[in-house]
Amino acid sequence: TTTTPWNDGEQTFEGALLSAVLDAVGAASDRFRAVGLDDYASDFMNVDVDRYPVLIAYLHNDEPMSLRQLGPLRIVLPFDDFPELSTHENEAASVWQLVSMTVHE
Repeated sequence: TTTTPWNDGEQTFEGALLSAVLDAVGAASDRFRAVGLDDYASDFMNVDVDRYPVLIAYLHNDEPMSLRQLGPLRIVLPFDDFPELSTHENEAASVWQLVSMTVHE
């Protein structure tokens, strides 16, 4: 549960921990390029995903996210629990309508 710059009030997200996804695919790094459906791309490289519980969310307030709701997958950072994550760079890395991730070596 966190607030985001794109929603009013606290929102609840559920999904897979980004660290677990990276481990599952055998990624040698936690730095990657995330791309959204609209071809928006952001390099995710300055967040320690072992320290911070970053999600690849697929539920928003207990509901699957439609494209209109910035889904079906979305990178969500725990901005409220870790105020140091509230930077323009991290907001830009919060890619919605996520379609691909390419891990950097």
